[in-house]
Amino acid sequence: MDQTILLSLCLIFSCFLFLLKNYRRSSKLPPGPRGIPIFGNLFLIKRLSRAHGGLHRAFQQISREQKSSILGLHFGSSLVVVFFGRKYMKMIMSEEAFQGRPDNLFTRLRTMGERRGITILDGPVFHEQRKFAVRHLSQLGFQKNEMKAFIQMELKHFLDFLKPREENVCINPLLTSAVLNVIWTFVADRRFSYDDPFLNDWFDLFNRRGKVFDLSGGLLSQFPWIRFLAPEKSGYNLILKINAELKKFMDTEIERHKANESTEPRDFIDVYLREIKAAGPDSPVFNEDQLIAVCLDFFIAGLHTTSDSLTFALIAMVKFPEVQTKVQKCLDEVLSVDEIPHYDDRQRLPYIEAVLLESMRYTHVVPFIGPRRVMQDVVVDGYRIPKNTLVFGDLDEYYRSQDSWGDPENFRPERFIRKNGEVISEDKHFFFGRGARSCIGNVLAKQFVFTFFCGILKKYKLSLAPSSKMPGEIPGITTKPEPFFVSMTQRGR
Repeated sequence: MDQTILLSLCLIFSCFLFLLKNYRRSSKLPPGPRGIPIFGNLFLIKRLSRAHGGLHRAFQQISREQKSSILGLHFGSSLVVVFFGRKYMKMIMSEEAFQGRPDNLFTRLRTMGERRGITILDGPVFHEQRKFAVRHLSQLGFQKNEMKAFIQMELKHFLDFLKPREENVCINPLLTSAVLNVIWTFVADRRFSYDDPFLNDWFDLFNRRGKVFDLSGGLLSQFPWIRFLAPEKSGYNLILKINAELKKFMDTEIERHKANESTEPRDFIDVYLREIKAAGPDSPVFNEDQLIAVCLDFFIAGLHTTSDSLTFALIAMVKFPEVQTKVQKCLDEVLSVDEIPHYDDRQRLPYIEAVLLESMRYTHVVPFIGPRRVMQDVVVDGYRIPKNTLVFGDLDEYYRSQDSWGDPENFRPERFIRKNGEVISEDKHFFFGRGARSCIGNVLAKQFVFTFFCGILKKYKLSLAPSSKMPGEIPGITTKPEPFFVSMTQRGR
């Protein structure tokens, strides 16, 4: 069929669906701006995202205009509900009805075109895969002293690598390399030198992947047929190419493990390969494609979120030098000259733990919860939310709310310290999620960020590199820091 005719038919059909479902907005649906046929509110969202700095800020602008903490929007013909406020964040994270994930072309492209892994699954397979990963990562040392030792050793490698490069360091990629080494130790029992060309290739691959998913995700989710009409411009072909490169790398790693079997499992790939063998060749739950997807989930979810959180914390130390001075005073009082910090030290360093919590609030890497899929019809504050509706929770609005924080524009670590000196735990924040979809790697992330933050500031005074400017934020699915060039002056004690 001629492409012009096919496109016309697709547009007519999409327009019909939109008019049928959305022309008369039900009074029971959450309030929101009226959309246009086929595209819904997509053009409005795109314009506001560019003007205000990200999808979450677009949501906030519409929320102010609608004067509502629950929004009903349309991405194409799909209903999307956005929630604002702490009580709704807790609801989305804890209630079973909100634990689903959307199943569309975009989410499937995330895991090589199929519904695999952990992050995008829901239902029994999700629970089985998550339970398996948590149990076996724990057995491999993910929550034990082995992790502390791995992270401390990686800190030593990191500081040794920095010695001849202290004057003008772009620290973002080095921290990402350190996180990758810790994750890869548990996944594949390997680490890489900081100047290994493989790391540049790997990060380039993930950066290209992140950019194309940010640009193409909404388009391919709502109009999957566009990949046939404009495979290049839609980003579809590039996603396929990047996926093929990722799969090739993971296939090579799996074959390396098969060729060097060990009596006792060395890492997560070993454990998973044993489970595949036990499940049999026809298992839909445990197979090599699923193993690849789970490993990619570990990297996608934990790599840049962890390193970017630490980078933002170090940026804050340059931006607020009085806080840096107080942090270093605490370190000098508690740790000996040769002592390598570790996560258990947080009990002796409550101010530093509060600084890291405040940094994650002040410049949070994950600006919203979602997308979630509503797994059954629900009613929230009188608004009807039908089954399969997509749901977002705007965390950025909560972390910047005067009602919740009083002076959110100020960097004030003391807000996380009680009058008795104890650190406020997780009753006020959602940095690692809660409930069934809480972050699997939260223990690793917390230990890594605390250990490296203390280790770097114990040894160095940080300042902005000459001729450099304070890095800003790059909006997207996650918020990233711009390249951070820093001068690191060794401290004397």
